[in-house]
Amino acid sequence: MNENYVPFLLRLNLSSPFHLSTPLTLDALLSYAIFCEKGLMDEATIDHIPLARGEMGIFKASALHIPRGTFYVRGKFNRVAGVRDLALGDFSPNVGKGQNARYGQVDIQRGPYKTVINSYAAHDAREVVFYAVGNPEEVSRLISDYVPGVGKCANSGAGQIESVSWHLLENDYSWVTPKGSPARPLPCTIWNQISDFRYESEPMSYQVPYSKSARVQSVFPESIMEYWGRLA
Repeated sequence: MNENYVPFLLRLNLSSPFHLSTPLTLDALLSYAIFCEKGLMDEATIDHIPLARGEMGIFKASALHIPRGTFYVRGKFNRVAGVRDLALGDFSPNVGKGQNARYGQVDIQRGPYKTVINSYAAHDAREVVFYAVGNPEEVSRLISDYVPGVGKCANSGAGQIESVSWHLLENDYSWVTPKGSPARPLPCTIWNQISDFRYESEPMSYQVPYSKSARVQSVFPESIMEYWGRLA
């Protein structure tokens, strides 16, 4: 392992609510940052992520956690979605009837196209944390320079990162939290080797790129259930 790699806790202070429907891992954020910095994508970012890797090449990086005692509010936030580059036949409002209708009835007196307000579950936490093993200075730099926020709609102001800080830890909590629960998505085959505790599991991706990697039966971070649940 790289001699500069140490166990640490990364803290992100946020200035706006965020939305997550699946666990967000630190390596996923860093993969995006490397795309912004170097123009690399998907698997090509892996060797540039400044984090240690364990069995099956899984990064020693937790999913996002909301610390206990942190100011936290669950609610809703809205975002306006613009409609552009759409084929009229595929996306016209009021097309079809009953079960064949693509949309509910829409007022089109002022024209066939409308902006749409989407409502998302909002999680307003003043800070979130990640556990990791790696180079904390390089991790902090990448996030500070290239990641505007966490969760959906980050590029339009949701989950805006106000500041990034870190401190060293004596122990590695990147896979297993201090209380013994899964810190990130881990295949059950690995979790059953490192823990006697059994947690709920489901098919999930566990490696960059998460949107394209194969899904295997995996345990997932308790904080996802505890703080905001599995969202449809």
